[in-house]
Amino acid sequence: MASFTQEKETEIVRDAMTLTAVIQIEEEELKKRKLDLYPETLPGFSSYFTERPPARPSRPAATRTIVKLNIPEPPKVEYTLKDQLKTHKPIYIALAVVCGLMVFFGGLLSSLLYIPYLLFAYIGLFASMSLFILFFRDLLQAPKVKKQLNEEAARSKEYLDLVENTKKQNREMQAKMDEETEKKQIELDNEYESRLHRFETVLLPEYNKKVKEKKEEYAELEREFKEEKRKWEVMTKNKIQCLEEDLEFNRGTLETLYESTRIISLTYRELWILQWLYDDMRTSDHDIRYATELLDRDRQRIATEEAGRRVSGAVSALSDDMKKGFLGIYQQVEEGNLELANLRSVLQEIEANTMEMAGTMYETQEEVGKARRHNDVANLVSIYQRYKYNKRR
Repeated sequence: MASFTQEKETEIVRDAMTLTAVIQIEEEELKKRKLDLYPETLPGFSSYFTERPPARPSRPAATRTIVKLNIPEPPKVEYTLKDQLKTHKPIYIALAVVCGLMVFFGGLLSSLLYIPYLLFAYIGLFASMSLFILFFRDLLQAPKVKKQLNEEAARSKEYLDLVENTKKQNREMQAKMDEETEKKQIELDNEYESRLHRFETVLLPEYNKKVKEKKEEYAELEREFKEEKRKWEVMTKNKIQCLEEDLEFNRGTLETLYESTRIISLTYRELWILQWLYDDMRTSDHDIRYATELLDRDRQRIATEEAGRRVSGAVSALSDDMKKGFLGIYQQVEEGNLELANLRSVLQEIEANTMEMAGTMYETQEEVGKARRHNDVANLVSIYQRYKYNKRR
C-alpha cells in the first residue's frame, strides 16, 4: 500500500465522500427522471369548448277548450201509493161495505132470510181476503207505475225539444271555442315560423362558425402541446442520458480512487462513515488508520450500550416474570393455608363431639397431624410443579 501524508489522506477521504454523495444524489435524480410524466395534459375538445348548441324550436299546439254538455235532468213524476189506491177506489169501497155487512149484520140477515150464517161468514172472509190481495197488489204495482210514468215523461216532446236545444247551444259554443283555438294556433304557428327562421339563418350558423373557429384554435393548441411534449421528452431523455453518463463516470472515478489509494476498505465506504472520518481527520492530525480505530471503538461503544440496554431490558422482563411467578406461588400457598384452616375447624368439631373417647382421640390427633403435614408437603409440591409448568409455557 502506498504511503500518503495526513493531508493527502484527508483529501482522499474528502474526494471519496464527495463522489459517494454525488453518486447517491444522481441515482435518486435518475430514478425520479425515469418515473416523471409530462406535467401537463391536454383537455378534450368538449372540455375546451363548453358552449352548448342552440335548441331547435318546437312547434307549439294551442289547447282546445272542450265545452261541457250539461243535459237537463228528465222530469220526475210524483206518484205515491195513495195515487195507486185511488185507481181502485170503488172496488175498495165495495169490498169494505161487504165486509162490514157480513160482520155486523150477518146474524140479522141470516134470521130474516132463513139462510145459514156460515154462508155470510164465508162471504165476509172472501171479501176481506180480496181487499188484502188488492192492497198488496197496489203496493207492488205503485213503483212500476211510477217508473213507467217517468219513462213516458222522459220521452215527451217537451223534454226531447229541451235536450235538442241544449245540444244545439253546446255545438254552437264548441264551434266558437274551436274557432278561437284555430286563431290562436295560427298565431303560434306564425311565431314558430319566425323563431325557426331565426334559428336556421342566425343562431345555428353563428354556432357552427364558433365551433369551426374553436376547432381551429384547438388544433393549433394540440399541435403546440404535442411539440412541447416532444421537446420535454427529448430534454428528459438527454438529461437521463447525461445523468447515466455522469453517474457511470463518477462510479468509475470513485472505483479508481479506491483502487489507486487502497487506504479505505469496503467496511468504511458508506457515506456517513466517510463523513465521520473526514470530520475527524480535518479537525485533527489523525491519519486514516487511527481515525478508523476511533470509529471502530465508537461503534463498539454504541453497540455495547445498545447490547447493555437490551440485556437490561431482558433482565427487567425476567424480573417481572419472576415476581409474577412468586406472587402466584404466594397466592397458591395462601389458598392451601385456607384449606388447612378449614380442616382445623372440622377437627375441632370432631374433638368437641368425642371428649369421652380420650385414648381414641389421642391416636386420632396423631393421625390428623401426620395428614396435615403430608397435606402441606403435597400442596407445596403441587404449587412448585404448577410454577415450573407455567414457566416452561
